[in-house]
Amino acid sequence: MASLSELINQIGDENVTVQALHQCMDSAQYSKGLTTIKFKTDGLGATDLADNKKTALIVWVNADQYNTALKAAKTLPATSLVEKVRVAIQEAEELGLVRTEDGTVITGAIETPDGIVLVKE
Repeated sequence: MASLSELINQIGDENVTVQALHQCMDSAQYSKGLTTIKFKTDGLGATDLADNKKTALIVWVNADQYNTALKAAKTLPATSLVEKVRVAIQEAEELGLVRTEDGTVITGAIETPDGIVLVKE
């Protein structure tokens, strides 16, 4: 089975939303060895699960480790948009997909005052 990181990587960060249960929980009840948790979400509609439009994973982590990791992640520099474009170009190059309308091969991207410019060298 794939690790959680591998699974999320395959799905793509842009296709995943995360909601901390402790921030959206309405109630929790413990009975006969089981905990029932009720929570509210805007992450899906009432029938999305039943209609197989969305699914959800429950991931339990140590709260201290979560808070430490979250704090560390917030201090990391965000990947710049130009770097994301460069990575996308490199990945597409492997498939021969990075060309302009006239067939010119695009090999990179640079950031300019006017925005990101795709380059051929």
